Amino acid sequence: MIPKIIHQTWRTDTLPEIFQHIYDKNKELNPEFEFRLWNHKNNESDIDILIKEEFNEIYNIYNNTRFGVQKADIARLAILYKYGGVYFDLDIMAIKPINDLIDYNSNTVYVALEPKEQTLKIFNSDKVLCNAFIATPPKNPLFKIALENIKTAYYINGNNIYNMFNFFGAGLISHTLLNNDINCNYIDSKLIYPINDPKFNDLSCSKKDWNMLKKGDYNNAYMVHYWIHSDFESKKLIEKFKFDKNKNIHDNIYQFFKELYPYNFYLAE
Repeated sequence: MIPKIIHQTWRTDTLPEIFQHIYDKNKELNPEFEFRLWNHKNNESDIDILIKEEFNEIYNIYNNTRFGVQKADIARLAILYKYGGVYFDLDIMAIKPINDLIDYNSNTVYVALEPKEQTLKIFNSDKVLCNAFIATPPKNPLFKIALENIKTAYYINGNNIYNMFNFFGAGLISHTLLNNDINCNYIDSKLIYPINDPKFNDLSCSKKDWNMLKKGDYNNAYMVHYWIHSDFESKKLIEKFKFDKNKNIHDNIYQFFKELYPYNFYLAE
């Protein structure tokens, strides 16, 4: 059974304004779910304490990561193994309740692939798993094996693993699924990831994606992943962006991207 808990992670227990509004929208649409924001603030939701106490054998690897996103990637594996539930990146916003998105009585893992247009561009593949949304019962072997694979990789490669792109993220989960007999259900990507990363303006669907972003209309999707990259492209803007309370959340998010990518020619239309 998959617990109705939505787990998310952040640097502190206080969210940037735009994330707070997305977070509030998610809670409003999903009142049956418990929301838990994991952080690094020495409280009951301190992810550092959880990993040190429950997964001590990887704590030093976790503690020495070079980017916040690497910590977040490891954190979601540990959290989901111990507690189960649903993991959302903070830049995922529900469009409608997620009660019937999956079978919460299931004992399987649910994930979705990234939009194929962007993965063909980046990875030359149309089948790349995304770890921004994961749902699972607790103690699923996928996450235990993935955490053990981190130990093995560190033993072989040492600190070089911190330089491997996406090593702790979707690549690790994909590798674990590929090499182990683990039951996994793939959700239709359009229900989770209806748009490609807005930083791309040269995809065949870029204009359509930007129109969806501008209108806040994502067809039949249950949620939208905005690909905000708060540890990279938007690291500064995410903290200083001012949410305009006279505008709806979709208009604010569109304005956020206008400030983040001012030279994107679709924004001039």
